[in-house]
Amino acid sequence: MSSPQEMLRSPTPPASASLPTAVVFGLLGGLAISVFLVICDTAIALGQGADLSVPHLAFAGGVLFLAFAPLLFLASWWYHSRRVQDTGFRWIGLFATFFGLAVLFYFFVNLGSDVTLWFQATPRLIEAKNQALVEKVKVEEAKQQNLEGLIASVIDLGNKAIDRETDPREIAKIKKQTDRAVKRAKIESEAVNPTLNEKRNERDRGLRPDTTPLAILVHFLTKPNEGDVQDVGIMPAFLGSLWLGFITLVFAVPVGVGAAIYLEEYRTSSGLSRVIQVNINNLAGVPAIVYGILGSFVFVGLIFMPLSQWNDQLFRARNLIAGGLTLGLMTLPVIIVSAQEALRAVPQSIRSGAYALGATHWQTIRSLVLPMATPGIMTGTILAVSRAIGEAAPLVVIGASQSVTEAPNPLSSAFTALPVQIYQWASQPPVPVPGMPPGVHVWHGTTGMAIVLLLILLLGLNAMAIYLRNSSQKTLRG
Repeated sequence: MSSPQEMLRSPTPPASASLPTAVVFGLLGGLAISVFLVICDTAIALGQGADLSVPHLAFAGGVLFLAFAPLLFLASWWYHSRRVQDTGFRWIGLFATFFGLAVLFYFFVNLGSDVTLWFQATPRLIEAKNQALVEKVKVEEAKQQNLEGLIASVIDLGNKAIDRETDPREIAKIKKQTDRAVKRAKIESEAVNPTLNEKRNERDRGLRPDTTPLAILVHFLTKPNEGDVQDVGIMPAFLGSLWLGFITLVFAVPVGVGAAIYLEEYRTSSGLSRVIQVNINNLAGVPAIVYGILGSFVFVGLIFMPLSQWNDQLFRARNLIAGGLTLGLMTLPVIIVSAQEALRAVPQSIRSGAYALGATHWQTIRSLVLPMATPGIMTGTILAVSRAIGEAAPLVVIGASQSVTEAPNPLSSAFTALPVQIYQWASQPPVPVPGMPPGVHVWHGTTGMAIVLLLILLLGLNAMAIYLRNSSQKTLRG
């Protein structure tokens, strides 16, 4: 019997050696499958009382044979030839790489196109709105001037009529009619004044003289989501995402790392421990919306709903803390598994040396194992939180609002997040833009800007994970 070294040194059989086997397998397998499917089709058709002809069956069998024979030939050749396997895997990997790069390129090209469209269309919409606000004020001012001119003309006509009359009774009658007409005009003028003041205030609030790209971007980053497409902002959604990430970290990291320490350092090899480990591994693959349903039942229905009924000014049933705890539950299995892997990567000799020097179990974990596992724990934690920040389904189930006009409060206010805001803007109907084609969709540009901000946030979290990991590794080496 040859040794493993001799087997590795033996030449690889050529791909042509397995070619006849693959050809025979493809022909026979394709013929068997086509005959079987034709027989099944014939039986079904006869059971339904349909008429069948021999040319029809022959044509169907030929098509099936031509479809299955090449596939079975390639599968057999792949299975029997190592060289074909190596070549196939190499081409499949190359195709998958270029396909992924092509998808990313297409995504970023479309994203850049949407952002460019937003920067082009928003100034036009702002200028159109500025003009509409100014026109509304001009219309009300024209009404006011017309009424003032009407009052002046009524008074002038009354004075002229009085100058022409000599009869005191006629003069008194003219004065009475003039006073009545002036009073009616003044009432109309007083009714116009509040509308004019309202239009002026609306113009002062909504007028945006600066339409440069920097001013538009600052407005988008610092204003709430209210008004038309050119006036919306991302600030409440951005703050909501930051709050959700912070609450998720505060809840999930201590619980997850503590659970990982117990499972790796303290648990015994019992059936219960194995059941817990299997359940944790399975929970990492549960869909996000299931966690949303769980959070809606536990945190909203059982905790914050009674609190809001007790004091609706201090507590809101669907708040940021409920959303953050739900996302913390969703990321908890991932953090536990990544922390377990980081703890498992610490050499056992480190623990043995600490025990030999008289350290207790907890002293060994606290002073040696945890510092060495910190880079892996932090990397897994940041990546899990990054995934949580990009989730929309659990927040929609929890009750995140699609339009929030103020900075969120963790307990007592409605909240939203960047994914929810992106979903809401992406579903808006098109808005006509002056001077641009009718098919232009400005809301897609606004959605693209929100996506860019979300990507910047996620990339920042990933960069922070890399920096913290490298810093911890340098500290351990030092």
